Amino acid sequence: FSAIRASRHFSRHFSLSGFSRSNARRMAPLGFYGGFKIKSGETGSNMACAAAKGEEKGFMGTKYAVDSVDDVKFLPKLVVFDLDNTVWTPELYELYRMPEYGKDIKLFPAAKAALVELVKNPKWKGTKVAAASRTTCVDWAYKLMKKVEIVDGKTMADIFSFTEIYPTTKLKHFRALLKDSGIEYDDMIFFDDGRYNTDEIEELGVLCVYNPYGLTDGLWKYGVTEYARIKKKMSDSGKYKKTCLTLTPGMLKKHLKEEEKKKK
Repeated sequence: FSAIRASRHFSRHFSLSGFSRSNARRMAPLGFYGGFKIKSGETGSNMACAAAKGEEKGFMGTKYAVDSVDDVKFLPKLVVFDLDNTVWTPELYELYRMPEYGKDIKLFPAAKAALVELVKNPKWKGTKVAAASRTTCVDWAYKLMKKVEIVDGKTMADIFSFTEIYPTTKLKHFRALLKDSGIEYDDMIFFDDGRYNTDEIEELGVLCVYNPYGLTDGLWKYGVTEYARIKKKMSDSGKYKKTCLTLTPGMLKKHLKEEEKKKK
């Protein structure tokens, strides 16, 4: 390790997480990573991508998340994404030099699909996109966002209206997002691979979605539809209740089973 590399390694793995993904990767010889079977010798981004391939197919039989939402007024006004291991892989601290997109770092397919939907589908017209990342590789993250093209010549930098990218707590990120966007916490949805992050942000009233192995198609659609369901329920009842909730892969699995039972 160089001094910089060692510093990044220490700050990332001795954070609030307790048990880091590097420890999980040391278990690779056991043949499993996050519940998904992997090949011997797979590490880093290969393992994360292998896990992401377990994403749920054909969620509710829709192409876009908004296809399952009856009224656009129930969509979030701000969609907030973590970057490392949520939008792209591997995490920036794992790299020794400024990464080259497509070679050293890749977007999770579902993350790119979600960003394309946010840009292309007119139902998302009133929604803005933000990034909240604790990475220590701040300069790399901003440079990547300017280089990664999503659709129609638009880069991530073009799509993200707000960027809070610096090593701190996610609470500080969200306080800044609230101030800069003017959007209330209960009008936001947040996708992150760190449960310690979602646990603290859900207390603000933000609906959180925990994606431990990168954003998946199922978790993206589940998050959007659950947000709309909760908002509609509040609207119908005429009562506001602060939402302190983190959606998880386990909850999605249970939801899909219930949907299957309804079809039978």
